[in-house]
Amino acid sequence: MPQEVPTVTLDKKGNAPLVHPLRTWARSHRLPAYTWRDGGVAEASDTCQLVNSIADLVLVASFGALVPSHVISGATRPPLNVHPSLLPQYTGAAPIRRAMLHGDTLTGVSLITLHPTKFDQGLLVDQLPLTINPFTEPYHQVLTRCAMLGADMLIDRVLPHYDDYIRKAQSQPAGQYRRAPKIKSEEGVITWLSMSARQVACRFNALGDNPGVYCQVTTPHVTRVNLLQLSLAEESPLTAVSAAQSPGSVVYDKSRARLLVTCAENSVVQVSRVQLAGRRALTAVDFANGQRLVNGQVYPQLFQ
Repeated sequence: MPQEVPTVTLDKKGNAPLVHPLRTWARSHRLPAYTWRDGGVAEASDTCQLVNSIADLVLVASFGALVPSHVISGATRPPLNVHPSLLPQYTGAAPIRRAMLHGDTLTGVSLITLHPTKFDQGLLVDQLPLTINPFTEPYHQVLTRCAMLGADMLIDRVLPHYDDYIRKAQSQPAGQYRRAPKIKSEEGVITWLSMSARQVACRFNALGDNPGVYCQVTTPHVTRVNLLQLSLAEESPLTAVSAAQSPGSVVYDKSRARLLVTCAENSVVQVSRVQLAGRRALTAVDFANGQRLVNGQVYPQLFQ
């Protein structure tokens, strides 16, 4: 007998309507797509009753709201949550971004039961590690790899032996672990005096897409500049020149179409695209031409 896979997504994020990609995908494939009005259990009661009436198994991933206890207790089988971290490390809304910000090279995916009153506190059903490179790998790539790992865990490991996994589920280890609260826009600021090149690269890869990373530039007035393309600097004679400067200093490398920016610990990043506040995005060459930067010349603390 054909099985349907209905989806339930939030109708808004904060006060703004939410066009959820899962809802769009479900409707394009003619699957049932229901909306959860996240205004409390009372407003969501119709969806709750619907879920309990049609669902053999409830799977939750990046849902963004606490699933009410009567949905959990009313399900035929214990619902599962897919969480992209090695719980209990990085409980919260932004586990991948937080791991990358801290420069972690090991993260993973955890499958847990749903707790009736707390986020990310259910029994640990399954867990697999995932090696990442936050110095070179952008957030969307890590997110995709975590999603694929979670799907493989469900399809190949847990669902075929569901009852066995549930029976062996254990409480999460106690101890002091890093949390993963929601990212704030001000966390995108780059402080060249205190951040090494590796720390700057981690911040860019973790937050470059959202909320974005930025600093101040004297042009000659102090203006915000968004850093749109950034990486650890490839070695060259000019890289050595840049490393000897004070943090925030800029060397224009015309031959490689990049700006070399000195960071803490005599380290260097390269910037290839920027955007001044209220302006269009610029390549490093366009920015250098606009600021009349000379190839190979040092501009002390141009970035602040």
